[in-house]
Amino acid sequence: MNDKFFPFLVFIISLAVFGWGCDGEMLSGDELFTIYFSQWKVRDLVPILFEHNNIPPTFEYLLHHWLQAFSTDAFVLRLLPVIFSAAAVPAIFLIGKKMGGYFIGGWAAFFFLLCPFQMEWAHLLRSYSMMIMGASWSMYFFISFLENKKNNALAGWIFFSFIAASAHYLSWLVIFTQGLAWLAIPGLFKKEDLKRVVLSFVILLALSSPILFYLIKRLLFTASEGTYIQPTEHLGEVFRELFKMVSPSVYMLRLLILFATWALLTSIFSYTFGLKKKLVFVFFTISLFTAISWGFTMENENVTAFLQNKIILYLFFIWVWATILIWIRKSNDSWASKIIVLWLVVPFSIMFFASFKIPMFVDRYLSFISPSIILLIPLIFRGLPRPAYSFTIVSVAIFAIINFQFFVDRPTHPDQIMAQFKKFKKTDTPAIWAPGYCDLIWTYYYNREIFENAQWQAADTLGTRIVREEGYTVHKEGIRRQLRNEGIFIANDTSLLDLDLSMCSELVFVDGHSEYVYPNNGLRAKIEKEFGPPVEEHTFDTNARVTRYARKGS
Repeated sequence: MNDKFFPFLVFIISLAVFGWGCDGEMLSGDELFTIYFSQWKVRDLVPILFEHNNIPPTFEYLLHHWLQAFSTDAFVLRLLPVIFSAAAVPAIFLIGKKMGGYFIGGWAAFFFLLCPFQMEWAHLLRSYSMMIMGASWSMYFFISFLENKKNNALAGWIFFSFIAASAHYLSWLVIFTQGLAWLAIPGLFKKEDLKRVVLSFVILLALSSPILFYLIKRLLFTASEGTYIQPTEHLGEVFRELFKMVSPSVYMLRLLILFATWALLTSIFSYTFGLKKKLVFVFFTISLFTAISWGFTMENENVTAFLQNKIILYLFFIWVWATILIWIRKSNDSWASKIIVLWLVVPFSIMFFASFKIPMFVDRYLSFISPSIILLIPLIFRGLPRPAYSFTIVSVAIFAIINFQFFVDRPTHPDQIMAQFKKFKKTDTPAIWAPGYCDLIWTYYYNREIFENAQWQAADTLGTRIVREEGYTVHKEGIRRQLRNEGIFIANDTSLLDLDLSMCSELVFVDGHSEYVYPNNGLRAKIEKEFGPPVEEHTFDTNARVTRYARKGS
């Protein structure tokens, strides 16, 4: 088959796989933030998101034109991230092909398609699918330039690096890793390439300069203000974050660990007795340590305490980096494989230690390194002697198929929550929704017309208190005005509650686990002090509760 047609065929297959079940789950969480602001006029959309969001507004800008052309239905909207995710697969296939032919490329594309993590990002209305796609093609063109020295490869690198950087600030770690690989891997740096490489980087820097300005601004803000996410602090977190990029299933993780450990023992035997191909030491030493630590972390308190020792954490990273640097300098493995290892290790090491000071979603913000993990799976197994590698790769493929989920089951059911709310709420019954960040998702399923037609309005007398509640709440005042007209009030805690409970004979309270984000917010305690125990209550598996209160005799 023609090599130029094959990647296109991979894209079509990927589009079909990722597109399956686009509407199989509810919109939830930050997706509604994305949709809501994407409806705005571009002149208002971009400044607001640059100022208050932790990612550039590029995805929202694209979604703005997408929903203007189509609609705000979940299936139609999700086709946009599906296209981005599908477009990443040919790049992964082509990178794998450069690493070790069709074997690596084909299996990597196969595992990528069957990875629930990737299916989730393909169906998520956030910028992560765009970031993964941009990073993957950026890495492909970077490797292509080192291979053929052609200017069109540099042009491709500039274009897709800009897409990645425009999707998420942290994509710059990909570019940093590429520069480090170019300088660190023996034989890659050529003085005759320096002028073109520097010029390409300057062009990329010029194109991305507004994004970099806001990156620095948001990092300083987050470092000073913090987030509600707890910082990562011990070695067990390293493996948890990495494995989340492969599978959300604990059972699947243990199966992968089992095979990785078995592959390691087989490779040691092969190495010791000189049987056929030798395996790269760094991959399998990490696999062994992973198997030992993760396999016992959840059951053994002594192992958990051991992993929480920061000295052990630092020693582990020093050992990993020392091993990798020795391997890079001494090994005869392909330089493309070495670049992919650095693609995994460099950004993860930086982000993991940064998360000590700036708590963040390491797996989500580092989703752009997930292709490197998947590319290394067939590379590791290829080194096994026959028939061991055939047995291992087929077994892992079978488990991947079993683990595959067409419908990602997110732990939120806003349609059911709002259906229960409508049953409890009478026309003149006031209601409280908490916490405040749930207002968009609940409005979408409560009344789509309010969600789609609420234009921004200047803040009323609540303005000062709204701004104190959260940075961009003032820009959602259009929705909140209409909700208040229907007797629905949004609050994070008692100080922001604009409702006199003493004047109410009944009340409906929708609580989306508000105390997780705002501990001791006092809302439920204040309500029950006024009304007494609930009359009716329905609890969902997300810890969201819809509760109806009524005074005696009402």
